Amino acid sequence: MRCAFLLSLLPLLAVQATAQTGVSAQTAPQPPAAAKPKTEASQPAPFFEDEPYIRRFTVGGNASILILGLMIGGEKSESLTTPPVQIDTKNESKGTLFGGGPTVQFFLTERYAINVDLQLRRPRYKLTTTWYEGVDNPNTPGDERTVTFYTEDTRARYWDLPVLVRRYNESRYEDRWKWFYEAGPVLRRVTGIRSATEKEFRGTKTCCDETPVTPAHRNIYGGVAGIGLVLKDDFGIKLIPEFRYTRWFGGIFNNRAAQSRRHQYEILFSITF
Repeated sequence: MRCAFLLSLLPLLAVQATAQTGVSAQTAPQPPAAAKPKTEASQPAPFFEDEPYIRRFTVGGNASILILGLMIGGEKSESLTTPPVQIDTKNESKGTLFGGGPTVQFFLTERYAINVDLQLRRPRYKLTTTWYEGVDNPNTPGDERTVTFYTEDTRARYWDLPVLVRRYNESRYEDRWKWFYEAGPVLRRVTGIRSATEKEFRGTKTCCDETPVTPAHRNIYGGVAGIGLVLKDDFGIKLIPEFRYTRWFGGIFNNRAAQSRRHQYEILFSITF
């Protein structure tokens, strides 16, 4: 009887053992899953990540050296018939060849920029005028005409405002020296005119009439074209040598031989930060 009872329990024990094994298998700790490789966050390209070679906005100053003077030196003669007058004039350009002022630049894109300068220049000229009145008799050794001499010394200040568009050969982010070409309009205004005119008549000198001469124009416009380089040191200071040509559409002074130069050639050196 006992043996038959034990044999009848065997199927139940087997079912119970199988159930416990399944539970144990489910509750057993699982090995950690292999960590998925982390994807790096998208980083900006080094083109935008690096410090630019030229900042978007820069300020500084420049110095200009003219290849030719602001005034044209030379002589001029003219004659009038009624009344009979002959006027001989000779001009000497004595103004400085140097100028300069502040400069600013702003990049519109990575290669195009607007550059604005304000340059002060100081023209000066000395005009000698010989005024002959009357008619000379060719049959006499002397000159019967009345002669008056005038010596005019005039100084002034020019304020030049060029507004130029610059195109660089590559992006301002590229870490090396760059070259550019530029073009744009320019405005010139004259201020601070001072004159001193000495008169000599029949050996008597009268000095000095300080009435300022009247310029032909107070403001004139022109066009500028140029080319230059940008060089930067370890401290971020940039040296910019340039060559510019300016064609003026008028002259500030137009007094016989005293003529303002219309073709301007200059070398500039700018330091910007």
